[in-house]
Amino acid sequence: MDSIAGAVDYNVHKAMNWTRRAFIDGADYVFLQEGLTADYTPEPLQTGRSVDGSEVHGFCHLAKQHNGYVALGLNEVFQGRPYISMVWLVSCRRDPSTLWRRAIRAHSVALTLGVH
Repeated sequence: MDSIAGAVDYNVHKAMNWTRRAFIDGADYVFLQEGLTADYTPEPLQTGRSVDGSEVHGFCHLAKQHNGYVALGLNEVFQGRPYISMVWLVSCRRDPSTLWRRAIRAHSVALTLGVH
């Protein structure tokens, strides 16, 4: 997904629509790219968000609503410093041990196909 530098509301809205559509179409896992929320911007402290912010809670709600998983590339501000973080949002309705088995299997398939 193309994100626009500094356009947090636009990027999040677009990604939430894509995530919802992926779940409706049968996806269990949605992986969104690094720096999705604000892209790479010269003002990371102004455009970064907290892990406890509404953007993360919105994706968490989608994961729970669809009994799925979301990997969110968050432009984060933590203790006054900017970070490019990956936030893994999990629906608590599944046994977490199945997540790792599926993730390992998916990774093995990706490596076998030459996808990195």
